[in-house]
Amino acid sequence: MHDYFYSVFPNQLKTLSYLKPPQYLSEMHHLGGALFFGGSDWENAATDLARVPPEDRPRFVLSLFMIVLTDQALFTHNTNAYDEWRRRTNFPKFGWFGFGVHNENPFKLLSVPEQEGLVDAEEIIAAMPEFVDFFIAESTKMLVDAGLLTEIGLHFESIRNDPAYAFGEGKVVPAFKAAFDAAL
Repeated sequence: MHDYFYSVFPNQLKTLSYLKPPQYLSEMHHLGGALFFGGSDWENAATDLARVPPEDRPRFVLSLFMIVLTDQALFTHNTNAYDEWRRRTNFPKFGWFGFGVHNENPFKLLSVPEQEGLVDAEEIIAAMPEFVDFFIAESTKMLVDAGLLTEIGLHFESIRNDPAYAFGEGKVVPAFKAAFDAAL
């Protein structure tokens, strides 16, 4: 997972279809030039994933989920660290905009590809223990070791206590929650 995330994923991430919000929304919501992908309920999932080789899609979906979940959790629950996080990563936003900005539930990154048959759910579930270990280790490295947070446990608790965590469609989302809860 580590080698994929750092060597292949950044290039595949560039292949998503991005939209830039109008200047007034960007200023109003302090988006700093952030790009958006996905649309409502990840309506663009088939198009986005078509550009990723099928053998990479499970790791791509998990990596995308990791960066979006981390970004949204920091924005919502650790605002002191968020600006520095954005400066360091500049990861895209999962959602859409119209009369306002709408961030989509990050757990849909796991459920929509499964529901639409764009990934092999069993393959993702089999990779879940390795992914959760990677997610915890990289979160600790990127957030605590880099000085953005003082303690990783509170960050993970904020994720588990967020209303988005109640989302449970499909088999992949519950598999992530079971592995994540067991690892904490």
